[in-house]
Amino acid sequence: MLRYPQLVAAVLLTLLAAPVSAGASLSAAPAARAATRVRRASVDALVRCLKRDEAAASAPTAEKALKLALRAAQAEAMLDGGGALGEAERAAIADAALSVAALRGRYDYWLGNALGSLAAGSAVPTGPALPLSAAGELCIPTAARAECLLALRAAEAAFAMAGARCESAAEARVAAAEAAREWLGDAALALFDSASLLDSSAEVQAGVRLACSEALVRELENGAWPDEPVDRLCAQHSLPRWLLQHWLESEPIAGLGVGALPDRLQSPGAQQLGALQLSVLEALASSQNYRASLTLRANTLVCSRQQLLDSLAADGVRALPSSLSAWGVLLPDGRPATERGGGLQNLRAWAAGMCEAQDEV
Repeated sequence: MLRYPQLVAAVLLTLLAAPVSAGASLSAAPAARAATRVRRASVDALVRCLKRDEAAASAPTAEKALKLALRAAQAEAMLDGGGALGEAERAAIADAALSVAALRGRYDYWLGNALGSLAAGSAVPTGPALPLSAAGELCIPTAARAECLLALRAAEAAFAMAGARCESAAEARVAAAEAAREWLGDAALALFDSASLLDSSAEVQAGVRLACSEALVRELENGAWPDEPVDRLCAQHSLPRWLLQHWLESEPIAGLGVGALPDRLQSPGAQQLGALQLSVLEALASSQNYRASLTLRANTLVCSRQQLLDSLAADGVRALPSSLSAWGVLLPDGRPATERGGGLQNLRAWAAGMCEAQDEV
């Protein structure tokens, strides 16, 4: 599972808001067109992926959904004369779609709370028309769900970037709301009085986008999680409850508690966990959302490990020697990005045959 880095989030926000400089690595298309292509392809990839949540057995995995969406976006870009997708565009699409796909349990929790508050209030000018299931849960069309989840992700990234720049809470809130609003398209608007809203004035549509984005930002600011420990971990780390139950019932963790864990698990609202059990469970859950380091093996027929490290440093790639192998090199930031583009194939060391990708274990 992926945990999106703030660096790539900055690239995405740059695509959405900043002009293209003369030497930028985007395609030749204007920044506005590039941002539109990023948004459209990201939503397409996420919609394809979310269909797996809707019991569509034939729906693709997240990685396959991304490949299909990139292929469709590339074809569309060539047809409309905008040129091929640039490396930065492809990276932004991949990061947006895969980040949300990996943490959609967390984002779904926030989204349900945010839209629930809108349904109960009167913040939307035309009045909410959110469909509810028989159980009272929000039933959100897939495209609208994708747009809203991507909006939440953008707002969360904007909050993180504002914190890194030591901006005030008010400034961070404005930046987060603007970032979220960029992702709310017609599908999200259709959640509210869809028969009339899409035909209404631009001012009314802007008001709805503002209300939606502010509801999403409020949910991020509240930072509220379920009170029950397992439910909280499920929401925070985007994990299915059955997995945490399996861990709790496993011998190493079950032996840390007192009493019959399976009995307590039958009453989630009243579940009582020991402090040691909870800390171990939280560490396990947190570990599932970290990106593994990319590992290279030096080709000693061509170079030494130190020469490989020097070549990577010359390309601006952070690299560390492996502690498990005399030939291994770790790339802790994952997929490398250079001035020539992203991916191993754009490294000078790779082109020279100095290394190959190989897991440590």
